[in-house]
Amino acid sequence: MKNKIQKHKKIIFIWPTAAFLTMAVLVRGDIIDVVSSKRIDNLVYTTGVIFFIILLTMKVRKVPSFVSLISRHSFHIYLVHTLFLYYLPPIEGVNPLAYFLLAAVYCVLSSIITAKILLSLSSVSNLLIGKPIVTPQDLRKANEGTS
Repeated sequence: MKNKIQKHKKIIFIWPTAAFLTMAVLVRGDIIDVVSSKRIDNLVYTTGVIFFIILLTMKVRKVPSFVSLISRHSFHIYLVHTLFLYYLPPIEGVNPLAYFLLAAVYCVLSSIITAKILLSLSSVSNLLIGKPIVTPQDLRKANEGTS
């Protein structure tokens, strides 16, 4: 699989952009007026993005620590983020992209901090918000401590 992805590298770089532009033209031109995840153009775009991400990450040897942190607490983030998002007020005059990034970082960090606090306070908390996921890095650290 890796060899095929490397062999078709140029196509994989172009594919997501071409699929996105096609989607934009079809939607903005009112050629497609249905909002659905089942549209064929979404399938083509998503497949292209997945291959693009695989191509980019093939060179990475170590998972970045922030990705590990988010992965470890992904279930907590899923369960708790809406509570923080609900109380985040709109900010007038802020670029929508900047507001989105601010809201995403705020919700993720708040969810992780809340989970850490709740899990440290009570052993019953893991029944409400789940346990942190054990990552390969956690297993390596545990094995290094025992040897």
